Amino acid sequence: MILVVCPNPSIDTEMEFGDFQSASVNRAISQQYFPGGKGVHVALALAEYKQPVLLLAFWGGATGKWLRELCEQQNVACVGPYLEDWTRFSIIINQPGRYKDTQILGKGPCVNNREIDIFFDWFKTTLADVSWVVMSGSSPVGCPKSFYQDFIK
Repeated sequence: MILVVCPNPSIDTEMEFGDFQSASVNRAISQQYFPGGKGVHVALALAEYKQPVLLLAFWGGATGKWLRELCEQQNVACVGPYLEDWTRFSIIINQPGRYKDTQILGKGPCVNNREIDIFFDWFKTTLADVSWVVMSGSSPVGCPKSFYQDFIK
């Protein structure tokens, strides 16, 4: 089993525009939603290659619930604490011209020390059952700068 730690997952929202203009109202031609965040992408890729994978993340609000369900539908086992604040959105602007592939990254939920401790407990609990650990992506607001270093220790 491979454990993927992704503390700040995202719902990637790809929006297509005919002509995106700054400082103006822009209406999307189409939009699609995908599981996102670097660690989520790693977990989904491993599952696609039929590798047993466990994804540890903070799951925030309705968006976190939706994201977790979508990952589980794609054969990614998911664990981690639920939060009241919503999981973030990331917007990818897809249009020809100046703003092609522009990304707007949401900040995501703000976590407190108790929630970080619960996340760390999930990590310690799962270590006995995994062969590899991948840590990937940003950490949410409220995490110390040493967040990943603390896990490695």
